[in-house]
Amino acid sequence: MHRNWLAAGVLATLAASVMAADLDLSDFDDDLMQSMDDAIKELDSNVGGQDAKASLANAEVIRDGLAWAEKYFARPSRMTSAFAREAFAS
Repeated sequence: MHRNWLAAGVLATLAASVMAADLDLSDFDDDLMQSMDDAIKELDSNVGGQDAKASLANAEVIRDGLAWAEKYFARPSRMTSAFAREAFAS
């Protein structure tokens, strides 16, 4: 039984990696993602230090970055695998 679960996990991981290989990220905004990463790291210390102005600025960077990423990945042209196209059709 344990081997069946292990085999299923390996198969699922392989399938996911094949689908991810079909995803074109050539125009993905790495700078925005780095800014979000920095904002997340700063947010913890800003909240702990009760710096409301800096915390709000960090939250805005994160909000805007997530909105951009949502739009980026929501476009069906980003998904080239048949599975992903099928998911957007429903």
